[in-house]
Amino acid sequence: MAVYTFGEFRLDTERMEVAGADGVRETEPQVFDVLRYLVEQHGRLVTKEELLDNVWGDRFVSESALTTRIKQARRLIDDDGRSQSRIRTIRGRGFRFLTPVAERAANEPTTSASADVLPRELAGERTKPFVGRAAEVRRALAVLERPSRTATWIQILGEPGIGKTRLAARIAQLATERGIAVLFGRCSEDLAVPYQPVIEAIRSAGFAPHGDELLAAMGPSAFDLTRLVPELADELPDDRRPGPADPETERHRLFEAIGSWFEAVAAERPLAVVIDDAHWATDSTMRLLTYAARSSLDGAVTFVITARDTAPDVRPELRELISAIDARSDSVTLRMSGLAEDEVRELVDPDVDVAAVVRQTAGNPLLVNAVSGNSDHGVAADIDTAVHQRLARLAQP
Repeated sequence: MAVYTFGEFRLDTERMEVAGADGVRETEPQVFDVLRYLVEQHGRLVTKEELLDNVWGDRFVSESALTTRIKQARRLIDDDGRSQSRIRTIRGRGFRFLTPVAERAANEPTTSASADVLPRELAGERTKPFVGRAAEVRRALAVLERPSRTATWIQILGEPGIGKTRLAARIAQLATERGIAVLFGRCSEDLAVPYQPVIEAIRSAGFAPHGDELLAAMGPSAFDLTRLVPELADELPDDRRPGPADPETERHRLFEAIGSWFEAVAAERPLAVVIDDAHWATDSTMRLLTYAARSSLDGAVTFVITARDTAPDVRPELRELISAIDARSDSVTLRMSGLAEDEVRELVDPDVDVAAVVRQTAGNPLLVNAVSGNSDHGVAADIDTAVHQRLARLAQP
């Protein structure tokens, strides 16, 4: 049994399921078997006779039935007969699966438990419905799966409640399925700790090198990192610590040390670092992120940043960070808008007036849940009521 990933899709032969950016997709067994065989044989021509033998065996199947199953398999993975972007028909001969495929055993043991588990904060987001956003997921996966010798960036921007963290969690989940270790750090509105999300990310990486291994990978800059994470000093020799310097030099050394740490970890395994709520970052954190975005860190590291790009949360330092990431040709900016009416319909009860909800909320998922009565606090008559209810709950002790 194996699990295959291609683009934003995952095909699990043990569970007999295909999942896309929007979750598991229903399909018939024969359609699954057709797709499974083509994926297993990806990159090479599969003749019609070979496909019939391996899916149907000795049973007679008409040409039209095979054509129908191919059409259904394409539809299952967002392909069609016109574009044939994934399943290509080779006229008169057979079919070829074009998309690059990664394979792992369904029960393959992990190399490090903490490297293969989604961070708790992001795992909690998975309990929330994930609707739409297929285009955003595809663009993010294009960055994650693109071979790169330097760090890449994905920034997710939008108004409060639009689903930035939920999208980041979905991207992180797909990253872990592809063998990419995920680290997480969050900026806090109430706790103005310098470099807070980076400290959280480093401390969560139980699989990262320590002690002599860290010193071998980072050199003297390992000592500078102990200013952020003091417990690392317990495993480093005292006689090799560099002397103090002026504040600007100290800050530059710290930034270099943080970059070296990410490079050292990524040298062992591809890495995705999620920095949530960057609009609340302290000035020092913002300077660090902007410095990193303008640098060329080595290694397979992808930074996933979420931030509000609407007033009153946008300040000059955040605009500078957004511009620095926008300027990179190897990165992507996902500016999120409201859900479409058919997507909102998946979030509300059948008897809810979906068109009215969309008019009131502009498809903002947080407000959709509030005004449609999907929260635990009753139905809100309009946006003002929904917002006041939420503010009242936040004010409760």
